[in-house]
Amino acid sequence: MILASVLLSQPPAVGAAFPTRTLGEALASAGKDRKVVAVVSAEWCGPCNQLAADVLETEDGQALAGAAVTFHIDAETAAGREVVERHAVLGYPTTLVLAGDGAELDRIEGYPGPDAWLGAVKAGLARKEAVSVEWLIAQVKAQPGDGEAALALAQARLVRGETAEALPALERLAARGDEVGANAGRVLGRYFVRVRRDGPKGAEVFAGLARQYRARPEGEEFLMWAAQGYLVAGQREKALALLDELVATATTAADSATDAIRDAEHSRAWFLVRYDADPAAAATSVATVLTLSPGYAPALYLDAELAVRGGDLARAKASIQAAITSAPGKALYVNFARRHGLSDAAKAP
Repeated sequence: MILASVLLSQPPAVGAAFPTRTLGEALASAGKDRKVVAVVSAEWCGPCNQLAADVLETEDGQALAGAAVTFHIDAETAAGREVVERHAVLGYPTTLVLAGDGAELDRIEGYPGPDAWLGAVKAGLARKEAVSVEWLIAQVKAQPGDGEAALALAQARLVRGETAEALPALERLAARGDEVGANAGRVLGRYFVRVRRDGPKGAEVFAGLARQYRARPEGEEFLMWAAQGYLVAGQREKALALLDELVATATTAADSATDAIRDAEHSRAWFLVRYDADPAAAATSVATVLTLSPGYAPALYLDAELAVRGGDLARAKASIQAAITSAPGKALYVNFARRHGLSDAAKAP
C-alpha cells in the first residue's frame, strides 16, 4: 500500500505564540476585528522547522501573537488539508494573513529568513484588503510581455478559485522555457498534485516540464514531482522508474562527479523515506548515499528517521547526533532529536 506520508509521531507544537489549532477555531477567536496569521507547514520540512526556531518560538513570535490571532497547522493532518484546499497552498511553509472573516489578505511562500519574513507578515497585517485582480490585470496591460506580471495575475486567480482563467494562463507561461516558465509550471503542477490531489494530471504536467527543462536545474525537481504525482495516482512502479532514471542520468553523465551522483541518490532516498512503504528499499538507498559520502548530514537524518520507525533508538540517536554535529544550526535535525528524545537536552526536566 502506498502511503501519502509515513510519519510515526504527532505534529510538533510550535509554541505558545503559534499553537496548533484549526482554521475555524482561529477565525472564531478573531471575530470581525482581528486578523489571523496562519503558518501552514509539515513536520519533515526543513524551512518550516527553521522558521519555527528562528521566529515562531521567539519573542518576535510572541509579539505577532499580540497583534493577531496566530496559529500553526500541519498540512498533512485532516484540518491542515482543509486549509491547503481552501487557500490553494502550494508549498511549505506558507504563511497566510487573513481578515477576521477568512478572506486572504496576503501570503508569504517559503521562508526568506527572519527579518524578511517578519517584514512581509507585518506588511500583510497592515493591509485592509488583498491586491485586487483588477489591479493585477492593469499591471499586465501596462507591461505587455512581462512574464512576472502575468504570473502574478495567474496565481492570484488560482488561489481565488478562478481556475477557468488561471489554468490556461499558467499553461501558456509554462511553455516559455525560461525562469518565469519554470515558476509557472511549478505552480500549475503543484496545484494538481498538492491541492487537487489529481495524481494523473499532476504527473502529466510535471513529466512534460521535466522533459522541457531537462537542461536546467529545475529538471530534476520536476522529475521528483512527477514521481509524486504517480504515487498519488497509485502508480508506484512508474514513480520508482522515474527515480531510477534520475540516478542513472547522474551516473552516466560525461561530466558526472561523485557529489552529483550522491545528490541524485539522496533525492531517491528522500522520496522513498517520505512517501514509499518499502523500508528495505529506503534503507538500501540511504546506505548508498552514506557510502558515497560518509557523514552526509541529510542522509544521516533519513537514517535516523528509518531507525525510529524500526524501533532502533540507539542507531537513531547516533545518526541524528552525527547530523547535528555536521550541521549544528539545522533546526530540522535538532527538532527531530528533541521530538523523539534522542538528545540529552530533550530528556532534561
